Amino acid sequence: MKKPIIGITVDWEDSPTYSKQHCWYALRSNYASSISEAGGVPILLPYDLEAIDQYIEMIDALVVPGGDYDLDPSVYGEVKEKETRNLKNNRTDFESLMIKSALKKNIPILAICAGEQLLTAIHGGRLIQDIKTTYPNALEHEQTSLGIHMSKPSHKIRILKNSLLHSIIKKDEMEVNSSHHQAVKSVGAGMKISAFSIADDIIEAVEMPEYKFVLGVEWHPEYISTNDDMLILKSFIEASSNERR
Repeated sequence: MKKPIIGITVDWEDSPTYSKQHCWYALRSNYASSISEAGGVPILLPYDLEAIDQYIEMIDALVVPGGDYDLDPSVYGEVKEKETRNLKNNRTDFESLMIKSALKKNIPILAICAGEQLLTAIHGGRLIQDIKTTYPNALEHEQTSLGIHMSKPSHKIRILKNSLLHSIIKKDEMEVNSSHHQAVKSVGAGMKISAFSIADDIIEAVEMPEYKFVLGVEWHPEYISTNDDMLILKSFIEASSNERR
């Protein structure tokens, strides 16, 4: 049996650190290597709105990764606050259409960090624009500020029973890494919450039960900081394998 093809959207940059003459795409290599390790074949998807239908026909599943940017608050009906960071509307537009197209075909989706936030927002959910501003006593969710590398977990989450995530992990708690200043405030239509941070009740995972496999997580399983991360990736690949014709 051929391995499933996993499409991964990429980040977009215009800083001169790589090219002074052209904008460029970027993606940490562990997004791809973790998919390979879990049994899939990763391919990267540049922003081509005219190619979306062909992308969807070509891939067996979609990963929407995180990135150093914030979703434009207008997407979820709010105005931009001073803590809002770099916006990348070209990325948001492309990924929104990719998610909607993938859902129409019911192919598996794993949305990570900013990807989870986008998945939520385009279905009518809302975001916390800055955790520290809204909840001053919340846990530090940007663990690099604490000197903790992303390859190590930094806090625990509570996984809700009768969720896709619980069926994968098969326990009520797990440790996760953390690199976000925004988070899901409320879920949208057709969505349910899968997990909360134990320390402060920040939403950590969401899913869409009517589909085969649609999971959004606030942490970064591509680092495989625990064995549970690999369980998530392998379950995602297994669901994707069913798409192979």
